[in-house]
Amino acid sequence: MNKKTSMQQKIENSRFDFIKKSLYFVIIPLIILVVGIILASTVGFSKGIDFAGGQTFKVYVNDEAKLADATVYDLKEKEDYKDVYQKITLVLKNNKVDIVSYQTSNIDLNDYDVYGGQAVKVTYQSNSNSSETSAIRQQLLDAFDYENYESAISSIDEVPPVYSFDWAIGLMAAVVLALVAAIIYMAIRYSKSAIFVVFIQAALDIFLTLALLLICRVSINLTLGIVVLAAFMISLINSFVFYNKVRGTRKSGAEEKTSNYEMANRTCKQILWKKSMFYIGAMLVALLFVVLSTSAVSAVAVGIVLALISTFYTSTFLLPTFWSIVDKPKKAKK
Repeated sequence: MNKKTSMQQKIENSRFDFIKKSLYFVIIPLIILVVGIILASTVGFSKGIDFAGGQTFKVYVNDEAKLADATVYDLKEKEDYKDVYQKITLVLKNNKVDIVSYQTSNIDLNDYDVYGGQAVKVTYQSNSNSSETSAIRQQLLDAFDYENYESAISSIDEVPPVYSFDWAIGLMAAVVLALVAAIIYMAIRYSKSAIFVVFIQAALDIFLTLALLLICRVSINLTLGIVVLAAFMISLINSFVFYNKVRGTRKSGAEEKTSNYEMANRTCKQILWKKSMFYIGAMLVALLFVVLSTSAVSAVAVGIVLALISTFYTSTFLLPTFWSIVDKPKKAKK
């Protein structure tokens, strides 16, 4: 027999009523959705480099010491790599632009007999408040003491957008097909009323996540697809877990005369502890990527964090209420 933790027992024995307070719980998602709709119809999504384009340049690090009076950096050395990164980051930050990618590269400087020299290639995305590229390049030359070596920092070239939002049609088609399959499975395995619950739950989680992305002004690249699919899959898993727990309880016969109201409350408490542990672990991993990764990966991680927040909230405070209202258990075959 499995022993329950003291915390799990406290949650199951608590008098907190998830269903009774559901009218209060629905206020927060409604506010977020309304704000999201307003932002979507006015300012729209904050487009990332895949959709809006950006700029790119290379910085020679003088690893061959062919530029007199200029600092020599070896990108294989951790401290040198960090120093170069910090200098570039500081200049771009002061000019109100965001680094999208930072990677080692090679550069040719014919004027200084440099061929295949070590360099870093930086891609960034500007906005309405960003400085002109000429000003940014001049500050980079000053930061690396390249006043006498103009070509040591390449020209800042445009990076054209490579995608449009047409891809969203394919994404939504995939989500709809997956949702239809999940609804059919739930209706067959559990009850026909599961069709409504799973549909409302998945739609709410997706739109709530999108609204949070709008509110937090997270840059939208192709990573949006990952975030939407993550919210969708987590939503389905939450519905499966809840329905499976209810089904197991009903099959045992222990709660045969229990009302939907009481069943929903009790089931929510029974799965809350383990679900919370899963969410905490997933949240910590996502936050780690937010802090330690490049802006492109960080944007995905931020989106995953928002998806985790929305799905945890709805599955804990709203899903039990949806189920208790519409559920009609399958009649046993005679």
